[in-house]
Amino acid sequence: MNQNSKGEGIVKGSFYMILALGITGFSLFLFQILAARKIGKEEFGKLSIFYSLFFLLADFFSSGFRDFSSVELPKIFDKEKLKDFLKKYFSSFIFYSIAFYTLIFLLSPLFLKKFFDKNFVNFFLFSLCFLFMFSTIFFRGALLGFRKISYVAISNLSFGILILISGLYFYLKESKLIHFEISYLISVFLTFPLTLYLLKRLTPFYLSFNFKEIILPKNPLMMSSVNSILESYFYIGIILMKIKNAPYGDIGTLSAILTFFLGIKTLFTGIFIPLLPNLSYVLSLEKKEKFYKYIKLTGFLIILTLLLLLILSFTILPPLWQIFFGKGYKFQKIDFVLISIIISIYLMIRLLSRAFFAIKEINYIFFTIIIFLILLSLVFFLLPLKPLISIEISFLFSSFIVFFLLYLRLKNFSFKISSGE
Repeated sequence: MNQNSKGEGIVKGSFYMILALGITGFSLFLFQILAARKIGKEEFGKLSIFYSLFFLLADFFSSGFRDFSSVELPKIFDKEKLKDFLKKYFSSFIFYSIAFYTLIFLLSPLFLKKFFDKNFVNFFLFSLCFLFMFSTIFFRGALLGFRKISYVAISNLSFGILILISGLYFYLKESKLIHFEISYLISVFLTFPLTLYLLKRLTPFYLSFNFKEIILPKNPLMMSSVNSILESYFYIGIILMKIKNAPYGDIGTLSAILTFFLGIKTLFTGIFIPLLPNLSYVLSLEKKEKFYKYIKLTGFLIILTLLLLLILSFTILPPLWQIFFGKGYKFQKIDFVLISIIISIYLMIRLLSRAFFAIKEINYIFFTIIIFLILLSLVFFLLPLKPLISIEISFLFSSFIVFFLLYLRLKNFSFKISSGE
């Protein structure tokens, strides 16, 4: 029996991921509150830039390879072909780890000046967080390719537990910004060897480095570009605010509001992670009806989520967040309402991206996401409004345009299949 046939399906996989990411999301939420109350709004804004940047770059450089593995591995049933693929995948990990980490250091003067206020220690911690997060995401790709979603769940869960424990420890001490940055480093550093151990339980490592075995970056890097933008969606807003020299207090306020909505995003990640390998798997079996059934059911769940978010935003969320984060933060109802709509559109885009990866329409979604970035940046920098409301309007406009373009494209693809073209 092929190794992939022993993998976990979408229902079982989603259960594992939702459980793990639910706990992880709650842990991150508590960590954010601890950090925000301990170091204040301005320093919390700096911490937001720290983790937004290393998550964004780690996703950009590695998540495409993860999804490349998620799409390709479930289709391989021959043992020799599986061995060849894994050799290329692990050799690529070594090559791109060295290349991308070198690139980070070559760009260190830019990072130090623009994002770290010329603080080398903060930049060094950031670069280490990037390296271990990059490596962890890369190896999670192989776990996903084998459809062992429970192992990916364990990897995610370990990060959430570690960051909460370390965050609580620093909260109880006389701590500063750097200590909460160290919390991120501890969490990603210890999660990496655990992920490596779980992968070793499934397959031997083929680390004989060979340039001929390097996976060419065309599709993986296109997928990475899309994933880094989608998975770090709101982090881009935080980075844009910093580029526009928005006050750290405004960045801290946005980050505080996003703690709830990123929890919603994390829960849906529990569905999206097992969705891609299983969409690819059912297409390989030519079960196209099941392919569209998965998409429609997930879309319906997102609509229900939007209704719930709007009710919460109009009622309890703003005063509740005031209690959680303290008097130093000023929360407005309109911010919660706008971000509720934005994240719902984002979840729809994320769902459609899974479908486009599975049917290998990578070029279209890649260029659509480039349009999103251009629209987001243009609207944000041209709007003569305060930074917080400007970034919200920019996200709302650009997200809707991208969703509309993707929906039309997938609808046409559906029509071609049903008409036998």
